Amino acid sequence: MMDNEKRSIVNSFNKVPIKDGKGCAKLTKEMLHSRFPSPSELLGHSIYVAVTVLTDTGSDMVEAEKSGIRIVTSPYKILFSRSATYFKPGLPFNLVVSVVNADGSPAPQVPVRSGTGASGLTQADGTVQLAINTPADASQLLVKVETVVANLQQEHQSSAVWAMVAYGSQGGSRNYLHISVPATQLQPGNALPVSFSLRNSNADVQRQIHYFTYLILNKGKIIRAGRQARQAGQTLVTMFLPITPDLIPSFRIVAYYQVGQKEIVADSVWLDGQDSCMGTLKVTGATEQDNDVQVPGGKMNLRVKGDPGARVGLVAVDKAVYVLNRKYKFSQAKIWDTVEKSDIGCTPGSGKDHVGVFADAGLLLQTNVGIETPQRAGDPVVPQGSPVQGSTGSSPLLIPHGNRANTAPEYPSQRLRKCCQDGMQENPMGYSCDRRAKYVLEGGECLQAFLDCCKHIFERRQLLMVHTQFLLAAHSLARGRSQEPVDDVAEDGEYLADEDIVSRSQFAESWLWQMELLPQEADPDGLASRTVPVYLEDSITTWEVLAVSLSGTRGICVADPYEITVMKQFFIDLRLPYSVVRNEQVAIRAVLYNYAPQALQASCLACGSQIRVELMYNEKICSSSRRDSRFQQELVIQAGASRAVSYVIIPLEGGEVEIEVRAAIHGLPIADSVKKKLRVVGSPEGMKIFKNIKSVLLDPPARGSASGEQLETIGPVDMSNVVPNTEPVTFVSVKGYTQQLAYRKAANSYAAFTNRPASTWLTAYVVKVFALAYELIAIDPEVLCGAVKWLILHKQKPDGVFQEDAPVIHGEMVGGYQGSEPDASLTAFVVIAMVEARDACQRYVESLGRSITKAGDYLARRVKDLKKPYSVAITSYALALLGRAKAGERLMALSTGGTHWADPQSRLYSIESTSYALLALLKQKRLELTGPIVQWLTEQRYYGGGYGSTQATIMVFQALAQYQMDVSETKDTALDVSINLPGRSGPLLWRINRDNAMVARTERTKLTDGFTISAKGHGKGTLSVMTVYYAPLTEGAAACKKFDFSVSVQRAPDEGSASLPGGCFPSQILSASSRFLGAVDSTMTILDVSMPTGFSPDMDDLDKLTNRVDKYISKFELDTDLSERGSLILYLDKVSSKETDCLKLKAHQHFEVGLIQPAAMTVYEYYSLGGSPFIPKCKGPSDTSNFDDYEEEEIRVSITEKCAKEFAEF
Repeated sequence: MMDNEKRSIVNSFNKVPIKDGKGCAKLTKEMLHSRFPSPSELLGHSIYVAVTVLTDTGSDMVEAEKSGIRIVTSPYKILFSRSATYFKPGLPFNLVVSVVNADGSPAPQVPVRSGTGASGLTQADGTVQLAINTPADASQLLVKVETVVANLQQEHQSSAVWAMVAYGSQGGSRNYLHISVPATQLQPGNALPVSFSLRNSNADVQRQIHYFTYLILNKGKIIRAGRQARQAGQTLVTMFLPITPDLIPSFRIVAYYQVGQKEIVADSVWLDGQDSCMGTLKVTGATEQDNDVQVPGGKMNLRVKGDPGARVGLVAVDKAVYVLNRKYKFSQAKIWDTVEKSDIGCTPGSGKDHVGVFADAGLLLQTNVGIETPQRAGDPVVPQGSPVQGSTGSSPLLIPHGNRANTAPEYPSQRLRKCCQDGMQENPMGYSCDRRAKYVLEGGECLQAFLDCCKHIFERRQLLMVHTQFLLAAHSLARGRSQEPVDDVAEDGEYLADEDIVSRSQFAESWLWQMELLPQEADPDGLASRTVPVYLEDSITTWEVLAVSLSGTRGICVADPYEITVMKQFFIDLRLPYSVVRNEQVAIRAVLYNYAPQALQASCLACGSQIRVELMYNEKICSSSRRDSRFQQELVIQAGASRAVSYVIIPLEGGEVEIEVRAAIHGLPIADSVKKKLRVVGSPEGMKIFKNIKSVLLDPPARGSASGEQLETIGPVDMSNVVPNTEPVTFVSVKGYTQQLAYRKAANSYAAFTNRPASTWLTAYVVKVFALAYELIAIDPEVLCGAVKWLILHKQKPDGVFQEDAPVIHGEMVGGYQGSEPDASLTAFVVIAMVEARDACQRYVESLGRSITKAGDYLARRVKDLKKPYSVAITSYALALLGRAKAGERLMALSTGGTHWADPQSRLYSIESTSYALLALLKQKRLELTGPIVQWLTEQRYYGGGYGSTQATIMVFQALAQYQMDVSETKDTALDVSINLPGRSGPLLWRINRDNAMVARTERTKLTDGFTISAKGHGKGTLSVMTVYYAPLTEGAAACKKFDFSVSVQRAPDEGSASLPGGCFPSQILSASSRFLGAVDSTMTILDVSMPTGFSPDMDDLDKLTNRVDKYISKFELDTDLSERGSLILYLDKVSSKETDCLKLKAHQHFEVGLIQPAAMTVYEYYSLGGSPFIPKCKGPSDTSNFDDYEEEEIRVSITEKCAKEFAEF
């Protein structure tokens, strides 16, 4: 694993036999050298291992991964993260050393030694405290620490050097105070000895010191303060501090003494305790039997014990979930880590001087003699010490093939090394180095490094082409019909009866979600307990029961997980794909596991018991199981082994279809049955289309009962009660404040992605939204006004125009400005944002007024030359905000019928420009023109209430909210709507009042059936009717108006990729070629790939296309919500209008599928939702891939008719 990229070691791939559940694979030095000739290339990187366990039939069973196996020169690493940077000359210094393993975990029981002779053994958390005697006249110290592990060669020992600076006494008085505590685990109930050590240059000073004042801080508060008395002549005073629950998980001790009236001598120390609860919470089985292995679906009792009166939340989670990702596993340590992020202190202790001690501890000090801490700006910054020498040096430049380190240019910085390394990687599309360079976002040195390394290595590669292959695991499908019949067939009565076999059908990843209240009465041990009966789910797994309690006196507590193991001696694991398409032929697998002590076999009766496996009949699928003929097989499974059985099915109907497999053992009361639901989707020929066919106004007071043909005649009316209130724009403004701060750059600018240059438009947009929310939530003026300052200082030209050097690629955010005379549109957008932020920022940004005026002068000169409705609308609003109404007549002249401002590029641009025009007219007080505009905007809503894009929705909300404030009058709403739908016994009644007026309501009916709507009462509402259908498309039949788009699918060559899922089916390469048919390159473009049944995309390929310096896609999403079959959504920065762009990625097959149905692949600009769909003929690796369209359709019909015939005969 190098730079988050997996590089396969071809010679390491091999097949390992498994015996008694164990196997051993070796990675030798020779294998590594065959891929990386220079061992220094590997330093600092890690080994990634992927394992696929296969049955003897070749069907994959389970996959596992292991990463983080670091390649280092020493198994240990020394850190000083808990050690202070400042020491007191002449006083002992407690150097806290942390030793970690190569994977970052704590390394206990490791002996370490300092250069001063101090030594120690690390504790369980990997830390050890070494006492360093400091010279009285030293101003700085360098302390070397090394491991001294027996039987470890010296060159493999770890060492590091820590640099320290002397504490600066006030006025050079050489008066010091040092706090020391022993290295021990802090647990509630213990007493911690805290020692205060004195050193003074003048004996008279010591006679003035009668006590030390100490403060104890925890969670940002001073929870304890006091004085520790000192007797005359004492240079060391010890105080015993009781460790109470309110000191968990960590706390600081700050102590000081005064010398006269003008000197303060101080020190501090930060102490970290165990991440334990302040209270108690424990979950166990109620009895010994409950702690044993359980059976699926069985009942057991849990015992919950904790603080009296606490509320306890319980949840059970499948442990397999954490195998995939432990990042979100809840624990007490995570709670304390979150709490400690708010710690106002920022060092492990001490400070550069007396003021620094208080400041670094997060305290504000102010005295009447002028001693005070400086004002802290922003978040606490932890001053780092100086580990001047580590155990591992920097890694050399990595070059994958050949002796690249000696021939490629050497680059000093990590950023340039990455640019070079990415240039030397393979390009799946086969682009030349010069063409790849067009996708490098960074310019200058990075671009040059990329080109130099790319050309250097690939010129050599043209001379030395090396093709490597390795053997994939063999695949053999177990076919039930090929089984030899058993001579002596057992009678049905000798197997467990069907009615006695319980089917397992509940396989949730989590369950139990419930709350329990512990009794107020405590047990003799001071705790309360409750017994909770639970019924287990049907999964064969290990459940982790997580308990979280809330107590009014002890706070929050997370218990250690309690594990419940659910197991059977014999069970079935039924493997189903996420979804299949109707009429597709798909092979599903049932894996049978035998953990019984004896073999379960049926090849001969004398060898032992027989096992019978059966696929249950379901009329919604075509399979080997018939209504009048059960499909049963007999297998041999040795003890401790497993066997996979495959079934070929063809779903005949859409929806959820139950698949059930049963297995019973002859002569024994052992059986299992698994029932799962298979999602079957239709196979429509075309793309799913959403179309608004009508939007009308329901206005009983003005029109009477609105129904039937009357809906056709409703004209422009007053819209006072139709528009939403101001709540939507408030919600949009407030929603993502905290998340947006993650995209803030150093100069308070913003980018759509953190690795992109700052964008003028996006920064102005953040200013706009934060300004709207400024009066509602706490927003740091530095965040809001810093962005305004950045726009003025970095992006405004002398003539007032604002320029965009790094445009936002995402068209759904930007809206229409990019295609509408962008110089004026962008300047107007920034002016609007600045005006909305003027009240909050004019006292922080002195040049704000001058900048707005200068930009306004530019817009006033430019508006008369603008020709596009969008440009005129947004410019008119900007000028109206500045009190300049010069564009009023021109604005109305470009409208369409006085109702909207149409943009030929996109309906969404029309919505956005009309919103700006409405705001301009409202600002100019031309209210008589606004009614038809409001009605047009209201009728444009999509199904669900939005307006199709982020920017369009935001602007419509703002415009309609402003209209409501300027024009609307508040009236009571009491509207009764009745809808008569065909097939319903009675009408559907909706009562709309003031409380629920903003709630959208929906109902479905068939398009071919008529329906009647009537409304009565007071108030107005908007009715929208939308149709959903599939537009028939055949290959090449759709006219591609904006893209020249083609797709091909071919089998991937065998390659040595250890990460190939399953290792059983050949992979396919999906290639998509596209060229934009416009005059300039397209902006944000979406490539939507609906994955064929049984396939998944190669995550390594997606990672390479996304995260290298030459970025071909900005991001990707795997989304099952966007498609019934599961969609891969690729966000492309652009599509060239001059040359064909190509994308290639592998798709891996997990299930064998026949009669595979077409999978849609679509390319479109976000704002042009009617893009260019292309439905390729996705040829799967099954036998049916050799049939053409007609023959495949013929097979599908014949199979369906065959099943239908069998049903009819029954």
